[in-house]
Amino acid sequence: MRSVTAIKAAGLVVSYGDLADNAMKIAGGLQRLGITDGDGVGLLTSRSPDAIAAMLGILACGAHWLPLDPRNPMERNIRCLNEAGCRMLLVDEVSQSGHATEIETHLLSKLKTSRAIDQWATSKPEALAYTIFTSGSSGMPKGVAISHGAAANLMDWALDTFGRPGLTRTLCSTPFSFDVSVFEIFATLSAGGCLELVPSILSLADLPDRNQLTLITGVPSAMAALMRFGVDMTGIKEILLAGEATPPGLVQKLFAAGAKRVWNLYGPTEDTIYSTAQPLTPVTFAAVTRHGDVPIGVALPGHVALVLDPDANEVAAHVVGELCLMGVGLADAPHPVPGALSEAYRADRFEVRHGKRLYRTGDRAWKDGSGNLHFAGRLDDQIKWRGFRIEPQEITHAICQVPGVLRAEVRLCPCTAGQIDRAELVAWVMASTEGDHSGLDAEIRKALTNELPEWMRPTTLRFVDTLPLGRHDKLDRRALLHQQVAIG
Repeated sequence: MRSVTAIKAAGLVVSYGDLADNAMKIAGGLQRLGITDGDGVGLLTSRSPDAIAAMLGILACGAHWLPLDPRNPMERNIRCLNEAGCRMLLVDEVSQSGHATEIETHLLSKLKTSRAIDQWATSKPEALAYTIFTSGSSGMPKGVAISHGAAANLMDWALDTFGRPGLTRTLCSTPFSFDVSVFEIFATLSAGGCLELVPSILSLADLPDRNQLTLITGVPSAMAALMRFGVDMTGIKEILLAGEATPPGLVQKLFAAGAKRVWNLYGPTEDTIYSTAQPLTPVTFAAVTRHGDVPIGVALPGHVALVLDPDANEVAAHVVGELCLMGVGLADAPHPVPGALSEAYRADRFEVRHGKRLYRTGDRAWKDGSGNLHFAGRLDDQIKWRGFRIEPQEITHAICQVPGVLRAEVRLCPCTAGQIDRAELVAWVMASTEGDHSGLDAEIRKALTNELPEWMRPTTLRFVDTLPLGRHDKLDRRALLHQQVAIG
């Protein structure tokens, strides 16, 4: 097994033996620096096999990791490190520049020269494995902490569902700061498969031996972009779609390109990556999509998915309600209070139902007569764009901090039918002065670059004299989308 290939990346081949050796050396270095059970370690690195070895090394010494994106503003990464309570930050030669922090920082390459530990730490199921930060409605990023037990349950499902044949060679294309990367990495390594590490899913179009891949994951908009390149999917056993609503037409295009089986998956970060799943094949497609959409399926083993009314009662089939989740996948409470739920916990949509924890997703859904769940939009303003979950309040908060801005609203402009990869994130801005707003436009874009990751920055700024109001002086979102005065 030591000689079997674990990772391929830009011509570099890493065996399971080398990966294990590097992980145990990194763990040894961390232990000698004082890292122990329950400690948090930030990971700010480029996409490399060493980063994956670091994740394993952090787990090996009983700690948990916080993946950070080097492309994010430094202030945001530091805020996440502090909020997660990380004791240490690991960087590589590429990412260390421009990310100065008061948190103890070490080069990953130096830890690889440490003496390896002899034994992997044993972590309890309730111990933390990793923390992922998502967009927060308060204007600040929100940390979601996932336990070993929750992550292991998902990996068990992957092994039972896809097995070694389906996980023989997985495209690892998701940024490490997003939770699907955890599935790509650990499901594949658990099966003894090989990770094809690439910069993004669009790299698939240029991958010479892509037909040797057995599993790929992606958001529907990115997969739609791949279809524009005419990418051949022949040989790929499993295609996993999640992060956005999947149009039936996209699934048909994937089958036409040679896909064997397509999965429509659903799950918030708070429920450990995936909560429900719906498999589709060319044979079952027509029956599964008979209601005109692609269902998100049924709950995974260990998970519970309920459709509730405002009084927390389950609704009948074909009635739309709020999709609520229970089970082993739920994240830990941010600030648990003995004997009660903390305000922060409740604000993050967690509640208790019949003595068990429940997470209100804010997503609308309904269940058909076969028991399959169907996604029906949001109850609030949250946006799903290119697979990223965005709270528009975090963007408007950053825009409104710029002098000269009175108010701002952010919405996703719908795409042309069948072109889900062309939707735009647009900010409507009311300025305090009339006339030319090119200077203010530049100041807003500068502020957003300093405050927000690239995937949260609006593609277009539209300056308006007023924002349209409807009944009760509330924002008229439909009219807003038709505003035509644009800059940039």
